[in-house]
Amino acid sequence: MDGMIEEAVKNCASCQTLTPEFCSVEPYKMSELPSGPWENISTHFCGPLPSSDYLFVMVDEYSRYPIVEIVKSVSARSTIPVLDKVISTFGLPKTVKSDNGSPFQSYEFKQFAENMGFVHRRITPRWPRANAQAESFDKPLTKAIRSAYINQQNWKQDMYKFLRQYRAPPHTSTGQTPYRLLFNREPRTKLPQTSEKSVELVLDEMVRTRDSEAKRVVKQYGDQRNRAMNSNIQVGDTVLMKKEIRGNKLQPVYDTNPRRVSDKKGSMVTVDDSVTRNASSFKKISDHVRSDLNMDKVMLKIEDEDLKWPESKLPEFSMRNPIDGSPKQCVSVSPKDKATPSVTLSPKTPVVSRSGRERKQPVRLNCAIVS
Repeated sequence: MDGMIEEAVKNCASCQTLTPEFCSVEPYKMSELPSGPWENISTHFCGPLPSSDYLFVMVDEYSRYPIVEIVKSVSARSTIPVLDKVISTFGLPKTVKSDNGSPFQSYEFKQFAENMGFVHRRITPRWPRANAQAESFDKPLTKAIRSAYINQQNWKQDMYKFLRQYRAPPHTSTGQTPYRLLFNREPRTKLPQTSEKSVELVLDEMVRTRDSEAKRVVKQYGDQRNRAMNSNIQVGDTVLMKKEIRGNKLQPVYDTNPRRVSDKKGSMVTVDDSVTRNASSFKKISDHVRSDLNMDKVMLKIEDEDLKWPESKLPEFSMRNPIDGSPKQCVSVSPKDKATPSVTLSPKTPVVSRSGRERKQPVRLNCAIVS
C-alpha cells in the first residue's frame, strides 16, 4: 500500500511542482590547495556602500591573503585597470575565479585575460558557495565597515586597519599568517619580535596538512547539516527547475515547464543548452509527469482561446444620458472598416441648473456601439 501511494505521488504533476526535494544539496566538493602562493585568486564585488562605492575583493587561495580595492563602478572598464594594477604589484596569477557578473562576462575582460595570459574561471551561476574564499571574506569585512559607520569614523581608514590585522595573525586553516605565506616573511607590527635563527620546518607540508584537516571538518559538518546526497540527474533526463523568485506563497516551488538535461559537469547541470545551475536547483521527474504538464499547458491554451469573443458576436450596448435622458453621444464602428470609424452625433439639449450653470455631459460617458 505504501509503495502504491509513493508511486502515485511521483506520477502526480502538481505534487512534483509543489514539493521541494528533501535532500537536494549535493555533498561539499572541497578544492585542492594550489601548489604555491598567488597561483589561484578568487574575486568578488561587495556593495554598494552608502557612499555609492563598491569593494573589489581578491583573495589568494593558497595564503588567504586578501586585497581590497575601492571602485566607483562594477563595469568592465572600471574593473580591468584595478585588476591590472594588482597584477603589476603581485605578479601574474595562473587562474582568476569570479562569479557571473556583468564585468566578467564582457568581451573586454575576455580580451584582457587572453592578452595577460591567465585563465578566467567562472563559477556555477546562482551558486556563490563555489566562490567561498572571496564570499566568506565579506562577513568580517562588512562588519568592520559597519562598525566604523556606527562609531562615526572614517570607514576607509578602519578598513585598512582591519586588513592589517587580518593579514598578520595565523589563519585558522593554514596555521600560518597570510603575509608570511605570500612574502615568505613575517610582517612588522607593534608587538615585540624575536629573530628566528633556528632551522624552519617545511612550511608547505604544514600548510597542506592543516588545510586538509580544516576542509575535512567543514565538509563533514556541512554535509551533515544539509543532509547532502549525490544527485542522480544524468544527461537526457527530464527535470523541473526551481524558481528563483516566487510571487506569493501559492505559487509552486518549481517551474511547470519541463526541461531536458543537455550537459553535466560535476554538480553543474545545463538544461536545454541555455540555462546552467547547480544540481540542487533541479528535480528529476518521470515521463508520466512530463506528459501531464504538457497536457495542462495545451488545455490552458484551449481555454484561453475559448474565452475570446468573436467579432461577429460582440454584444451591443445602448445607454442614455443620466442627466436629461437623451440618447448619448455614440460612436459607430464597422468591423470591416476599423481604421476610419464613422461618428454619428445625436442632438442634445443643454440642461440648466438652478444656479444658472449649464450642465455638460462628461466625455468618459461616451460609448461605442459595434454594428
